[in-house]
Amino acid sequence: MTIGRPKLKNPRQKTLNIRLSDDELKKISRVAKQKNLTKTAAVLKGIDLLELDKPKKFKNLSAFKNSD
Repeated sequence: MTIGRPKLKNPRQKTLNIRLSDDELKKISRVAKQKNLTKTAAVLKGIDLLELDKPKKFKNLSAFKNSD
């Protein structure tokens, strides 16, 4: 018999560190709390919404485009 958490099919083994301003972190924390999500889940949900490719809603994102 094994003890501990069950094995996941797609375990989260990678990390991502980003720099945020105090206001940006507060915004993520506030939205996560309002939606009863973890900060990780809130950020991932935001990425999912971006992938829906709604250009009218996200037209101001050009300032954040990667220069690579």
